[in-house]
Amino acid sequence: MSTLTGLPPGAARPAAAPGTTSRDDVRGPATHVPAGDVGPTSLDNAAATGHPRPAATVLGGDRVRLVVNPQAVAVVRLPAGAPHPDWAVGPPLVSITRTADETSVVCATSCVPDDVPGPVEGPLVAVTVDEVLEFSQVGILVALLKPLADAGIPVLTVSTFDTDWVLLPAAKAAAAASVWHAAGHDVEDRSNHPGAPGDSSHPERVPAVVVPGDEAAERS
Repeated sequence: MSTLTGLPPGAARPAAAPGTTSRDDVRGPATHVPAGDVGPTSLDNAAATGHPRPAATVLGGDRVRLVVNPQAVAVVRLPAGAPHPDWAVGPPLVSITRTADETSVVCATSCVPDDVPGPVEGPLVAVTVDEVLEFSQVGILVALLKPLADAGIPVLTVSTFDTDWVLLPAAKAAAAASVWHAAGHDVEDRSNHPGAPGDSSHPERVPAVVVPGDEAAERS
C-alpha cells in the first residue's frame, strides 16, 4: 500500500525518457474533451482492444476517470509469516502484502471470518482508476489524493500492474465523490455502501476494529 506520491504541488512534470510515453502523450490536453462529455467508457471498448482492462477515454490534463465498485473491502493485519488465508477472495480486489513485521490482506469484507486473528478495518469503498496506466505516467495519485487530504478524508491506496485503487471509509464515499467532482474528475458510482451517493442500505458485516497504536487507516 502506498501513500500520497508524485510531484510536489505546482511542480512541472518532467519530459518522458526516450522510448517511453508521457502522461500528456497518453491522455492529451484537457481541451480534447469538453466538460461533461466523456464519450464511451473503457468497458464499451473492451471487446475491440482485447485488453483485460482497456485504456479509458482520454480526459486530458489532471482529469481522471474513476469507478466506485459495488463490493466493500476490508484490510486485515495478520502476523508476519502468516500462511496465505484461504478466505481472502474477491471481487473486487485481493491484495496480500508481506513484510518482516506483518502480513496485510485486502479482500471483500463479506469474506473476512468473524474469528480472524488480527485487527480489521472496514468496510471500505474500493475506487478504481478506470485506465491502464503507463509506468512513465506521473502525478496520478497526487491529482486524486491531494483534494481528499485537503478535505480531511483518510485513504489507503493499492497499485496493481495496470492501475491504482483508492480505498476509503464507506461513510466518506459521498464526500469523496463531491470532492473529486469539484476537482474535475469523472466518477461513476456503482456502489451500494452507506454514505455513497443515493444509497444508505448496505449492511456492515464486519465492524471496524481499532487497535491502539495502529494507524493504518489514517495513512493518506
